[in-house]
Amino acid sequence: MKHFYYYYYYYYYYYYYYYYYYYYYYYYYYYYYYYYFYYYYYSYYYYYYYYYYYYYYYYYYYYYYYYYYYNYYYYYYYYYYYFYYYYYYYYCYYYYCCCCCFCCC
Repeated sequence: MKHFYYYYYYYYYYYYYYYYYYYYYYYYYYYYYYYYFYYYYYSYYYYYYYYYYYYYYYYYYYYYYYYYYYNYYYYYYYYYYYFYYYYYYYYCYYYYCCCCCFCCC
């Protein structure tokens, strides 16, 4: 009987540690692949996040660039015609004493 209990506990602890290490490595690889997947998934996510971030950044950059570029020339021509008509209506009026530069009173 003594040997019986001896072998009984021997195999008992043998299988106990066997399953213990089995589940240990099982969960180890489970979490390993879990974090592996987690890492590449969010790397993929942040890659496209920054891709679209820079895409819209340059989009709005060129948008405002052309916006101010257009307004620059818009105000340039606006003041150009403004001084042109100023010259036309005031300068010509005072120097020629009439309503325009090309007619005579």
